[in-house]
Amino acid sequence: MRSNLTPRYLIIGIILVWAIYALLPTWQYQRLTNEEKENLRITGELESIESQIIRQGLDLKGGMYIVLEADVPALVGNLASMKDDQLESILQTAKEKSQSPDTEFFTVFEQEVIANDVKLSLYYHQYGASLDDIMTALKDEADDAINRVLEILQNRVDQFGVAEPTIQKQGRHRIVVELAGIQDSKRARALLQSTALLEFYLVKNPTVTNEIIVQLDEILRETTDESELKELAQTTLTEETETPSAAEETDESDEATTVSELFGETESKPQDTTTAAGNNFLADAPFSSLLTAFSRDLGTSDKNIYALRKLLEKPEVQSVLKSANGQFLLSNDAETIPGAATPEKFYRLYYLERAPELTGGVVDEARADLGPLGGNSAGQPVVSLSMNSDGARTWARVTGANVDERIAIVLDKKVHMAPSIREKIPSGRTQIEGFANMNEAQDIAIILRAGALPAPVNIIEIRLIGK
Repeated sequence: MRSNLTPRYLIIGIILVWAIYALLPTWQYQRLTNEEKENLRITGELESIESQIIRQGLDLKGGMYIVLEADVPALVGNLASMKDDQLESILQTAKEKSQSPDTEFFTVFEQEVIANDVKLSLYYHQYGASLDDIMTALKDEADDAINRVLEILQNRVDQFGVAEPTIQKQGRHRIVVELAGIQDSKRARALLQSTALLEFYLVKNPTVTNEIIVQLDEILRETTDESELKELAQTTLTEETETPSAAEETDESDEATTVSELFGETESKPQDTTTAAGNNFLADAPFSSLLTAFSRDLGTSDKNIYALRKLLEKPEVQSVLKSANGQFLLSNDAETIPGAATPEKFYRLYYLERAPELTGGVVDEARADLGPLGGNSAGQPVVSLSMNSDGARTWARVTGANVDERIAIVLDKKVHMAPSIREKIPSGRTQIEGFANMNEAQDIAIILRAGALPAPVNIIEIRLIGK
């Protein structure tokens, strides 16, 4: 009887050994730390290990389900060889009319072009002379951009360390991403949605900045009515009730900061546009009333950001900035003013050249690290960049021609830092500072290595799935 059971025991034993053998790579992989995975990725061993593990989907492991949609109107606008108000108006109208899922953007765009009797070859001459040829080429460019977005997102997610990602197209302009085991929605959103547009802009000097602020104040005084100013002032109200002592301090220091004082050696006190004096000054100096001196830069309170952006978006302001070949951009992080009476957060505001001197397309390698000892960023997370030969030549020319000037390093239209150029840099190497932690620096390095998205993407659905 016992001899008859022997074959069964052998079969069970073989199955158990096979199961242990099959599960062992998965068990070993799950015990690896992120640092160990990164080391294995560098040595090229991680891919071999991942090919042997058992894949677990969202239903078993939990994670995130994200639907992205490419911003086709923005892509079409970026493809234009030149842009003016007429083209931007048509693009905006077509974008608004194509919000419905049943309406296709290119159909509406073509209808608007015909209705406005616009010669599209003025803007897209590189794609042909006739309307049909240009529309066909733009559709092909959009399809190609979606495929490149798909590939770049795959590279980003692979470097992020997700073992079982699913990334696939849904329809023509949508992409579905499933990230098993990921619960940090904020970090995943930043990784997927960031365009990773890295640009280097020269910072305009204080004299030029002073002049443009005076012009903007004059323009806004003439074009902004009292009700709009009151609405902007109202948006700066904080949710907390002001204490009596704070109110007394406001009454004692209601002196307005003039434009010339913004670049003075001593820092002015932050302006509060919610007081009566603040409202009056907002009417007299709509733009500069929202600013304060911040070390050698301009600054604006976080509660004034909405009002500042509304003023900068006004067509007459954009027209002045366009004529002056300049633009205002905010810093990536908020800071507090040393010695200030209240721990209020302020963003630096930079007045930059309109065209970048260099873009992220020249970046060969990006690596997250800690700043070297002896520098301003010692012990802080930084991203070190090395450029290709074309980028190194341009970087050497730009730094050599602008010694003692400042250059802003901008990522997705946010200024991370604006150092002074001390000398010509022929090596094509530089670094970006201003990250909150090492995770943020690592994610930016991943994004820069994978490349910038050819079109912006918007998250239209996101779900966290528990295991």
